[in-house]
Amino acid sequence: DMYYLSKAVLAGLKIENARIHEAGFAAVHAAMRKRHGDLLAALAAPGAGLQAIAATCAGLLIELLNQRPVRFGEAAPESNAAGGRALDISCLAPVVLASG
Repeated sequence: DMYYLSKAVLAGLKIENARIHEAGFAAVHAAMRKRHGDLLAALAAPGAGLQAIAATCAGLLIELLNQRPVRFGEAAPESNAAGGRALDISCLAPVVLASG
């Protein structure tokens, strides 16, 4: 489950001041079904390959970044990369890759 996977990634990154919101993951699930249903359907198609998996993972990362199910405290390391979202990406990208 993405909640526990996120906890494991945060522990691996040695980030202790983050809050994980299960409701955020539920919102991501709903957004994936609504906005990326075509990508999810392509995964079930016969012969679906790496392209379908990669496209779905990209959509999942976008929705995770939009919903922000992992929130960092004020003491979190700061970064200006990617519009200040580098910490979000460092945490969520491994979650997406593990899901793919």
